[in-house]
Amino acid sequence: MNEPPSVPKPDFQWNAVLASLTDCWPTERWSDVGVLVGCSGGADSVGLLRALGQLRRADTEAGGFLAVAHYNHRLRGAESEDDEAFVRQLAETHALEFECKRGDGSVRDEATLREQRLQFFLATAKRIGARYIAVGHTLDDNVETVLHHLLRGTGPSGLAGIAPTRALENDFILIRPLRLVRRGQLRVALHELGQSWREDSSNARSDYRRNWIRNQLIPMIQTQYPDAADAIGRAVEGQRMWRETIDRQAADWLSEHRFNSDDIQIRRDPNTDSAIVVAALQQLWDEQNWPRQAMARPHWTRLAATVRGDGSERYSMPSAIEVVAERDRLSICPPGH
Repeated sequence: MNEPPSVPKPDFQWNAVLASLTDCWPTERWSDVGVLVGCSGGADSVGLLRALGQLRRADTEAGGFLAVAHYNHRLRGAESEDDEAFVRQLAETHALEFECKRGDGSVRDEATLREQRLQFFLATAKRIGARYIAVGHTLDDNVETVLHHLLRGTGPSGLAGIAPTRALENDFILIRPLRLVRRGQLRVALHELGQSWREDSSNARSDYRRNWIRNQLIPMIQTQYPDAADAIGRAVEGQRMWRETIDRQAADWLSEHRFNSDDIQIRRDPNTDSAIVVAALQQLWDEQNWPRQAMARPHWTRLAATVRGDGSERYSMPSAIEVVAERDRLSICPPGH
């Protein structure tokens, strides 16, 4: 029997989304600072924006602010313009500052598009004084990322999926508070709110590898393993806890083995496990803002072997980063140094 129209339906899924977000990112950690929400207009980022807005309004002592950032890559003509207009209206409806940047429509590479958005978000956070940059990655995004890494031949760290947080230039933090929420659950929750969103028509195409994983590979896996996404999600969380332990040891190792000099020099160490050395070098790459997209497992393995070895050698890493090993140390030099 249907409920009478005058009786509102309970927001079961929306409350579950709010609870999951709060578990991942307690409100008291961010309500007193600025948060910039990256919003494409899709369900995930719209859900994140609505959830953060509701939680912040519920905190009567909150002293921070929310702002909205949208990058219009202009890849889909009028559809892209409508996405921008939708996000702008959403921000205005909730009395939030809206920031937008427009591309020229020429870039198609996935990695470059992500980097453009990230740099825009970072520049905007600096300008408006936000501490956090929040983006709407869900558990399904993490599953797709892990499968993508696995098929590319990733090492153990790649199986930890998308990091919950990422430091950007020390003063800013990229955070993914919806990482344990399923994509379908979020859409049901938005329906409960009566909140619309934009569907990116390019997501239905399998030109991009991630779309092929989402649209073809995962549905095929689920014909035999219906709960595969949840199972992979649980495995990712276990792998992430392992990664956090390794990262703590790696940070200590890097602090102890990095020479105090203007150049980047690392003391060689034949005794520490390669997994810790690789994690330490990856932290160094992130600290220096060196691109990691082209750094595959063989590159990290070679670097770790160089750290653990004792011979002299010189070679180049992707992005023209030079490695020079001699005696008790190796130097790592970016282009132009």
